[in-house]
Amino acid sequence: MKMKSIYGWGLLLLLATTACKDDPAEPVVPEPPVPPLPALAKPKNLSVAMEQAKMVVVMWEGDTTATSYQVQLADQLIELEGTSCGVQVTEQTPYTWMVRAIRRADTTDWVLGPGFTTPEYDDLREEWIGYWGVDTWDLKVEILSRIGTVNVPLDDFMAILPQDVVDTFLESASFKLSIPVEEAETDQEALLITFDLLEQFGLPAIASIHLEDEMFWLEQYMQDTLSYPGTPVALSEIPFLQSIPQLQNESFATMVIQKLQIVLTGLQLKAGPINEASDRMSFTGTLEGPILIETDQSMMNVTLGLANLKMRVTFTSDVERRPAP
Repeated sequence: MKMKSIYGWGLLLLLATTACKDDPAEPVVPEPPVPPLPALAKPKNLSVAMEQAKMVVVMWEGDTTATSYQVQLADQLIELEGTSCGVQVTEQTPYTWMVRAIRRADTTDWVLGPGFTTPEYDDLREEWIGYWGVDTWDLKVEILSRIGTVNVPLDDFMAILPQDVVDTFLESASFKLSIPVEEAETDQEALLITFDLLEQFGLPAIASIHLEDEMFWLEQYMQDTLSYPGTPVALSEIPFLQSIPQLQNESFATMVIQKLQIVLTGLQLKAGPINEASDRMSFTGTLEGPILIETDQSMMNVTLGLANLKMRVTFTSDVERRPAP
């Protein structure tokens, strides 16, 4: 029994030894050496892409292996990763500039770009500054609801505005344009408008406006409620309300308006472009907001509430430059 056990262990040892010999270890293959990088190429095709009185953009073609570039322009040394660079400059000044490539510890020689002289600073806003007053004007009144938009006859609307209110409005419609001191050299789109009419709606009389495509615009959100005096009053006494589709019924002629309010929530001003020959420009002002009407008939109040009534008043005019007051 013991001999069989020894014989069995010997047979297993022999098989294990044979298996190891039949499965030799795989040889270790060394990694190929990393080829050296080619020499770092100098920047080429240097050019001035944009040239203004206060800003220039220079650009060049670089080496794809470069990690960064340095630009020297006057006393400014700028390091960046791209191949173009915007630099602040001074008007009517000659400049030279150069650039070099960097890759870790390697740098190329400086390459000189084409020199340039900045132009004189021309502020596009200067033609706008001054005082402007209303010459001819027109008014359009619209009432908007869920079922559409209707135009209100101007005579009907003006009937609720006393003449002194209209006169005050036209006097307030004159305005002054000026350049903000703090932005005089940094933002050629910013203007200040001093507009007394803004105060009529509870807004600051001086606001910042912006030029775009030879026009300026201003949008103001507001919350000013105009209440019709003399209510309660018969519907027939307020002609412009009869333009509202929901009230166009003879049976409503004797209906009493308990409360009438227009809540002004938005003001938009647009003007331009300037006609250089006549020194005039078109001007548009738009006011809009919901109309709140309360009558002596509860069912009508529900109907008017669901109609989501709004009023939009558009004032268009020609304004002309005038001497300072």
